[in-house]
Formats: sequence, structure tokens, C-alpha cells
Amino acid sequence: MNYTKKYEQVSKSAAKSKFARMASARGRSSSVTSFECGFSTWWWGKDIDDNASPFDIDNADYAIFVSTNYHVESTLDDMYKTNCKGWN
Repeated sequence: MNYTKKYEQVSKSAAKSKFARMASARGRSSSVTSFECGFSTWWWGKDIDDNASPFDIDNADYAIFVSTNYHVESTLDDMYKTNCKGWN
């Protein structure tokens, strides 16, 4: 089963900071746009609805996303909460 989960953030800077901490825990530069953690792919960006108009895209909120076909949701939540520390 392949699925994607979204972790909403309060601002662009919050999303960028949280993602940088997560990437750093995996030994990646804080400037990367995606990284792998325990058979899952993490990235951050704008949270754009499928039905959003072009005018809404500029005002979209930011989120951290994860896609996996291996882990259950509770494991992804643990990875998020611990900034991916201790996960191979």
C-alpha cells in the first residue's frame, strides 16, 4: 500500500525549520528538498488543494509530507515527533 501523509505547519518558516531538523538528524544538509528515512520519503512545500484556483496557490499554507509503502501511520508519526532520530 503506497500512501502520502501531510503534517500541516503554522508557517513557511516553521515548516522549513522542522524539515531542516529532520534532515539534519538523517545526516543531510538543511538545504535539501527531500530525504529518505526508514523506507519513506519526506519533503516540504506548499499545501495546495487539487481544486485550488491559481489565485489560492500564492496564499497556500505549508506542510511537511511523507510518502511510504512500508510504514504504518503511527510509525510515521513517531518519525515526525522525533525528527527521524534513531530511524534507519
